[in-house]
Amino acid sequence: IGAGILMSDRSFKRGDLIEGGGLKGVVEEVGMRSTRLRTMDGNVVVVPNVKLADDNLHNWGKPKIAGVDLNIAISIASDTPRAKVDEFVEGLQAAFARQTNARPGARAALDEIGPASLVIKLGGSFDAGTDTTAVKHQLLGDVVDLARGLGVDFAVPTSRVHYVEPAMAMSFANRTKTPAAAQ
Repeated sequence: IGAGILMSDRSFKRGDLIEGGGLKGVVEEVGMRSTRLRTMDGNVVVVPNVKLADDNLHNWGKPKIAGVDLNIAISIASDTPRAKVDEFVEGLQAAFARQTNARPGARAALDEIGPASLVIKLGGSFDAGTDTTAVKHQLLGDVVDLARGLGVDFAVPTSRVHYVEPAMAMSFANRTKTPAAAQ
């Protein structure tokens, strides 16, 4: 019955972005018993047509808006000159735009200032179904190459550990006592 309803209503067709049955994805195939969707994270899910017919269904049409968002925080050294920061930000946007399946509108901007770092947020969207692991690998490699080419250093978490010999510790403790406490 569910297949009959879907076929007669023609609620969606191949290539439409639909949301229903607890899922959201691009329709790859509509069969008599089930519909195959590619979800926003690139996985293929087979959904029984009965489930789609019994639920509220939203058809977004061809996926013009839908895509895969990717956002990355990049920390650079806090002593990076402003001109280098600006040049790095422009280069990040260009690197994002060069990625396979990247959509227009990549953005990068200085987002936070910390004690040892400047944090730049880089983000944008890719077409639905893009392999984000491969894209992220390529993009991060391009970010490293860009930083090296511009002479921009990444911020590294730092901590200082001081080792004091036991004899020196006693000597230091005695020197820091107040005169009344030393007697």
